[in-house]
This record gives sequence, structure tokens and C-alpha cells, in this order.
Amino acid sequence: MKLFAIVSLLACIGLAFAAPVEAEEPVEETEAELKASPKIPGYDQRQSNNAWAIIKQIKKEKFGANDLTACKIAFATAITESNIYIYANNKVPASLKYPYDKKGSDHDSVGIFQQRAKYYPVAQAMDPAKSAHLFFIKMKNVKNWKKAKTAKQIGVIAQKVQVSAFPDRYAKHVGEAAKICKAGKIT
Repeated sequence: MKLFAIVSLLACIGLAFAAPVEAEEPVEETEAELKASPKIPGYDQRQSNNAWAIIKQIKKEKFGANDLTACKIAFATAITESNIYIYANNKVPASLKYPYDKKGSDHDSVGIFQQRAKYYPVAQAMDPAKSAHLFFIKMKNVKNWKKAKTAKQIGVIAQKVQVSAFPDRYAKHVGEAAKICKAGKIT
């Protein structure tokens, strides 16, 4: 019995001094996977791949005559929130299990749209197309989103979806968002 107690005590002491476990590094994609999508001017391959996933989702959502408006709102948001990178977050350990480009630390926000883990499923928020779909679900519920044409109007819609502490940042990226939409042949 004493031997068991000593072994148990030593095991506990060993665990107490064990080295901390490091968070996993970004899941590395092969060179072929990184070159899977055409590059978007001004963005690296990871950003381009993420952008193409969002563009494909826009087309899948079938906004029709409102494709361009939805695209500008989405990319003004994605650029503002993450510069179109997929962010994991150490405060959300589940986010580290999915492919990501960078680590962030803003509350419990994850993914391209920095969606809060307490409101959105982490697995979906960490996937570019699925997170875009979640974004669009909320965007479609914003009154008059289809009428947003100016940078300011687009920024207001993005803010209503995101409820950011920095509401004026979205409008600043609408011009860049329009270039990405054009590259994705969304007119």
C-alpha cells in the first residue's frame, strides 16, 4: 500500500513539473494546395485561397442582382477583421484543431470574420466558406442591406452584422473589397 502511495505521489509531482504543451502550429498545406486558387493581386496565396472560398460561397448563396453588394459587404468585413486570414485563438482551444493562418487574441473571436465562439460553431467559423455563409445569414436579416451602395452604407451594414467596437473601420476597405469582387468576376 505504501508503495502505491509513493508511486502516486511521484506521478503527481512529475505532472506538476511537466513542460507546458505548446499550441499546434498552423496546419501546413502542400505547395499544390497553396497554389490551388488564382492569386488575387495584392494578396498572398493563403489570402487568395480564402477569398476564392468566399467568392464561391457568394455565388452559391444566389444573391442575384445583389451579388456585388453582398460581395463588397463581405470583403470589407473580412479585410477589416482579419485581412482575409483564418485566425485561431488560444482562448478558444477548439480553433487550434482546424487549419489556420495566424493566431489572434480578441475575446473568443475566430476565423476570417472574427466570429465569436460563444455565438457561432467553431468548426464553421474556422472554414472560409462556412463562415461566409454564417455571415450572410446574419447580413440577410439586416434591413435594407440590398440598398447599400456607398462605402458608408456598406460599412453600416457590416457593423450591424459584426457589432464591432470600431464601427467606422469597414467603410475604409470597400474600395479594396470591390477590387476583390471584380477579380472574382462578381459584378
